[in-house]
Amino acid sequence: MSFKMLMAQFTNHTQLLVYPNKRRAILNLIFIALLALQTSPIALAETRKVKIPKASVITAINSYMAGFQLNLDNWGSFRSSGGGTWQTDSSYLLFPSGRKKPLNIPRSKTVKLGGKFSLKRYNAYIDDFSTQSLNVKTDGDKLKVSIFFESAGNEIRIGCINRRKKNPCKAHLMNHKGHINNAHIYGWFKPGFSGTTISLVPVDLTLDFDLKLDSWILQSMKNVASHFYNIKGNIRSTAKQEFMKEFNKAEVRAAMSVNLNKFLSNKLINLVSGRLGQAAGNYVKNNAQITRIQDIGSNYVVTVKYPDIVHSDSVKIVSFAPKSKKLTAGCPFNFGFDATIKTDVKVNGKTWLEIQPGKNGKKFSWQRPKAGKTTSTLSTKISGSPGKKTSKKARLVITWKGTDGKKYKKNSRWKQFKGICSKSQSSFQPSI
Repeated sequence: MSFKMLMAQFTNHTQLLVYPNKRRAILNLIFIALLALQTSPIALAETRKVKIPKASVITAINSYMAGFQLNLDNWGSFRSSGGGTWQTDSSYLLFPSGRKKPLNIPRSKTVKLGGKFSLKRYNAYIDDFSTQSLNVKTDGDKLKVSIFFESAGNEIRIGCINRRKKNPCKAHLMNHKGHINNAHIYGWFKPGFSGTTISLVPVDLTLDFDLKLDSWILQSMKNVASHFYNIKGNIRSTAKQEFMKEFNKAEVRAAMSVNLNKFLSNKLINLVSGRLGQAAGNYVKNNAQITRIQDIGSNYVVTVKYPDIVHSDSVKIVSFAPKSKKLTAGCPFNFGFDATIKTDVKVNGKTWLEIQPGKNGKKFSWQRPKAGKTTSTLSTKISGSPGKKTSKKARLVITWKGTDGKKYKKNSRWKQFKGICSKSQSSFQPSI
């Protein structure tokens, strides 16, 4: 609020005191308050460090990632169409959210074997190769998700077609197999934060495996190994792209998050609720903010900033008194009062002068952007004919709204004052 706006608001509700020898306007009083609880074990408007066991975050990942699956399978039922093939499109990447990304896994290039006039054509396929287990552990300042594949059975199958008949070759000609060994996916996450929630941000993903092919395949189908290693590169690229896309989604990060409120409850939220009521406790719960996460040993040390709370002791009236117990001036004139208010943080409300006997001053809004003491002047108008004496008492009234939604009020002590009209000519000056 600008100086001119403050002056206009003030002069709409009360009058500025102008002494005959000074001729100056005095700025109106502005008050604020916010709870600090300096003598209380509840420390507010500050930061606090809380240890969060990494095991809690790891549990959240394990629970969510249990639904992750990569399935590689292009070996299906034989079909004579297209010259004969076992090719099927059953490969996919399945995320815990339910999103399924189909993967295109082609068979190897066709190899002709058996001499110049041979009708036999060979291709290599992957037969139902899927992820099976995972674990999560720390890896420096990151969390590493290791996903492993099943190891039983033969994952590489050889299909043979009789080109003329478009039928499968005899079984013994297809009794060549291979294994995919040491297959794994590694995904890395770093902890991020929003409000009081730790979420996990995807950093990187790799995929790798080794091949073990029988000697016949290595000698006769020399392109098979390079074919599957090319597939590995393509899958790795696609999986990483989809991994980053999936785990950067807000709803997925929320599903893998850890909320700190359960760790903060006994440290702060319950204490505030017990002292100031459930509304104040909920305010802390809903407005606390993580400002930093440190990786220290087996814990994440989280720095949390707690919000300020406005309650019944937020405003302190340090002093309130008339500038002079008796003032003689030309009527009408303003009789001034000095008020000093001590505040802790930002708050706003209403304030006015209560006069007895007579009419109370009009209420006006006040606001202060930060903590500290404020000494300002309010005034009440003295009117009458020359020689008239006015004896009254006044006190300061201030109200504000607490975090709990309640309205709070404080009054100063009553102060006596006397105003005397000395002459007919007014010394009252309009405010600037």
